[in-house]
Amino acid sequence: MSRGRRWPWRFSSGRRGSLALNDSRQGQVSSSGEVTLDLSTKLSFSVAAMASGTLSMGVAYFSMVYYNAALGVSATIVGAALALALVVDAISDPLVGTWSDRVRTRWGRRLPFMYAAALPSAILFWVFWNPPVWALASDVMAFWYLFLLTAAIRLTITLFDVPVMALVPELTDSYDGRSELLSYHSNMLFGWTALVSAAMYGYFLKSTPEYTTGVLNVTGYQEAGLAGALVVVVAMWACAAGLHKHIPRLQEHQDAATHTATHFRDLLKPFRNRSLAALLASRLISAAVYGTHAALFQYMARYFWDLPEHVLFVFSLVAVIGVPVAFWLMPRLFYGREKKHVAILILSVGLVCDSGPVILRLFDLMPANGTDALIYTYYGIGIVQNAIGILSAVAIGSMLAEVVDDHAARTGDHLAGLISSSQTFMKKATSGLGTAIAGWVLAAISFPTKTDVSEVPAETIFDLGLFYGPLLAVLSLAAILVLLGYNISRADHDRNIETIAAREGQGA
Repeated sequence: MSRGRRWPWRFSSGRRGSLALNDSRQGQVSSSGEVTLDLSTKLSFSVAAMASGTLSMGVAYFSMVYYNAALGVSATIVGAALALALVVDAISDPLVGTWSDRVRTRWGRRLPFMYAAALPSAILFWVFWNPPVWALASDVMAFWYLFLLTAAIRLTITLFDVPVMALVPELTDSYDGRSELLSYHSNMLFGWTALVSAAMYGYFLKSTPEYTTGVLNVTGYQEAGLAGALVVVVAMWACAAGLHKHIPRLQEHQDAATHTATHFRDLLKPFRNRSLAALLASRLISAAVYGTHAALFQYMARYFWDLPEHVLFVFSLVAVIGVPVAFWLMPRLFYGREKKHVAILILSVGLVCDSGPVILRLFDLMPANGTDALIYTYYGIGIVQNAIGILSAVAIGSMLAEVVDDHAARTGDHLAGLISSSQTFMKKATSGLGTAIAGWVLAAISFPTKTDVSEVPAETIFDLGLFYGPLLAVLSLAAILVLLGYNISRADHDRNIETIAAREGQGA
């Protein structure tokens, strides 16, 4: 079979980020002298998604419905608290990124952060789902409790996710190999979150005599918080332990001796890169889209589409089919093509899947609620959405890795941690911006709290769809248009790698 017919996961030895040829634990040597990342490395890297997925999905998908619909906190308060926490993220994320670029330990620059983040993340996640009575005694108390706790949780996510993502350009400099490594992470992320969703609807949020609407089951959220905390600590430590063997081979920052002023200059330099600015702007808008979809998912599913818990349970299981679909599509979409073009195609399909069904329902062009036709249509949309989410994460993450090399080639500074921190910030913007928008929408239509599906007025439910569908369509289109400004091509990447290799050769 010719090389052009398959996705070349291999990356050449002798370049920055390549693995030692004499270490069988880290890779295998082909007859051409190239090294592949071994399966254990890919799987260890992907396990990170179980931790970040549990943390991010919990806050993005269930925080609004839990605190607003189940506990009765104002939707505006919940949205404002989670959005304001982004201000803390805007400061902490680049600082942690720069810190991980500069720190020196016998375990390298990234792994100490990953190990340290595990216990605080787990404890804070449990506390989030088990608020004390005094924390919700008033709107003011609820706001400060949610704001401070969310900011703390996101800081622990930063301490883990930034080093993990910074490892991508350091483990491999292959244009397509980075996409493969990220595909393992993204497939695990979306597959795992689908299983978590199934567990929520099939076990934790089942209807009971006390809670006839499952998403109002307070006890279920609290039990899920404990289970999630255990997953977080185990997954974080497993990921770090699995990547421990790569410590000797990960590239060290060229500037071993730095000072504080350099740190602050570093915070600004990469963001002057046009491609990074376009990528981050598009990602920020997409985060608002995904976050709004996530925060309103329970409301749309239970109230707008009138889907019972058992259907949502099956939906979560069926959505897992999107994982192998995305894995099959990955090489066929990415190999030999420009990542920007693939990303725009993916975002366009996502626009249709997210907004199309709701807009069609507003015009009475979707199957009626309660019919098999609607349920099976909903299942199909879930499969496509899950596949699109995976492909989008791979495309954006891989494009960000190219920015790391582009900046290094232009300036000689390898700031994978700092640049990767922007991706982590965008992930958290998903819950912050999305929950804020969702809170505004729910307040604007006066959506009731602690209310069974049958008791919500039909006009309120219609208004929910009227805001949701067109709003997501406009934001998705804006994300696509902004991404046109990204201008790092495959040829640019190859030149950047050659420039970096030549510079390192001169310094040897």
